[in-house]
Amino acid sequence: MVYRSVYFGTFGTTDAIKRYGEFIRTYEANGRQAPGLTIGRDILLVELCLRYVRYLKQDGGISTVDGALQISSLLSDAFPTLAATEFRPCHVRVLHKAMIDRENTRSTIKDRMGRIRTMLRWAVAEELIEPDVLQRIATVRLPGASSGVRTTERRQAAADAHVRAVLPHLTRVVHDMVCVQRFCDCRPGEVCRMSWSDIQTDSPGGMWFYCPSMHKTKNRGYCRTIALGQECQKILSKYRHRPSDQPIFSPRESENERLATVHANRATPMTPSPK
Repeated sequence: MVYRSVYFGTFGTTDAIKRYGEFIRTYEANGRQAPGLTIGRDILLVELCLRYVRYLKQDGGISTVDGALQISSLLSDAFPTLAATEFRPCHVRVLHKAMIDRENTRSTIKDRMGRIRTMLRWAVAEELIEPDVLQRIATVRLPGASSGVRTTERRQAAADAHVRAVLPHLTRVVHDMVCVQRFCDCRPGEVCRMSWSDIQTDSPGGMWFYCPSMHKTKNRGYCRTIALGQECQKILSKYRHRPSDQPIFSPRESENERLATVHANRATPMTPSPK
């Protein structure tokens, strides 16, 4: 039997403990075989994530940036000191297990791994890593049913009857947001970011058009235009006082209304404040 010493740093320090934990997780996932870890060589995987997120914030869509932040969190938690060039199939299996333990669904795991491969393709193009890193992890299949991964049915749109039943229980702001989204068929994030600077109200025919400055497919060069009919216009007109550079629907206003309702319906007397 051949033994090999691995130095993790000064005993008892935070960095040494992190490196040891990373080594043990990878060792177990690799069938109790010592992986070829090289700590502190070349660019770290977490540093690669940081550069990728910065790149996407300049040219990527909102969902792309959010997805990159999610995989950055996943990789930094699992491998805080792993060099990007040492990212191997055994590390991918560690990620699979971590996501299964978090009860992520198989579709979520597939999405996360796809985003990691996209990041590595970018890194290869930027000459930050060698192509063989990407080729290695591409050989790992998604976890099957025997791994205990959770599967779910395809998400369906909420039924109109369910939406109508909920509306009376919402604050005025959230009520209007739900109605606008149903009438114009926009995405949840788009109705949250809607501002007057992105809405054209002077189009012929009386139709308004909402052109989000940030949207899911902006990084692909698409211009998204959402038609706002009379029902939407009637709701949005109540918020014409909102500054053009601010979101039309204010979460602070909604929360203040909710708290005022809770206070008005309070069944027990207020506890006097200490003097």
